[in-house]
Amino acid sequence: WTNLGMRYRRVELSAPLDQAGYENLDARLAPVANATSSVAHFNADGTRLYTMSSATQIAEHLLNGPYDLASPILAPTITTLPVGYTGQSDFCFSADGTKLYTYNSTQVITYNITAPYTIAGASVGAVYTYGITGVTRMAFTPDGLHLILGGATLTQFDLAVAWDVSTATNSGNTFVPPVSNQGGVN
Repeated sequence: WTNLGMRYRRVELSAPLDQAGYENLDARLAPVANATSSVAHFNADGTRLYTMSSATQIAEHLLNGPYDLASPILAPTITTLPVGYTGQSDFCFSADGTKLYTYNSTQVITYNITAPYTIAGASVGAVYTYGITGVTRMAFTPDGLHLILGGATLTQFDLAVAWDVSTATNSGNTFVPPVSNQGGVN
């Protein structure tokens, strides 16, 4: 199960999961990209892993197979996002990989991508401010009709057009998640 879009999604693997690949993922990513797995996303087929390597850079790691984190992770391609927007704390892709969205605590920045999931050459599409601060994470529902911005509180925005953040309206739905480690490691 992976946490994509604040929902859990079952992923069928073609080989048994080697949990060692997950236990030390941060240690394996940091030397090659100054990255951590705290913000990590896969492309649609699971053959590429994307991580934040700084507040303005995203690292693309080619994997040896779909969702294969147990094999050696190859040196990444690091892309610096267009200048002007710094402090990004999270990112995500549209379902088809042609849009990249980042959040910098007060704004959603959209980027247009010419080839799906290829960040190099991305151009700024638009910037939107939704009147909430302290946001450190963002996610879309799989259908692209809801945007969730979160920090200490999660706030849901409804989109009239899938993946079009210019059509977002605050749904009034907020949630304060309980503070619990749920058996995780911090």
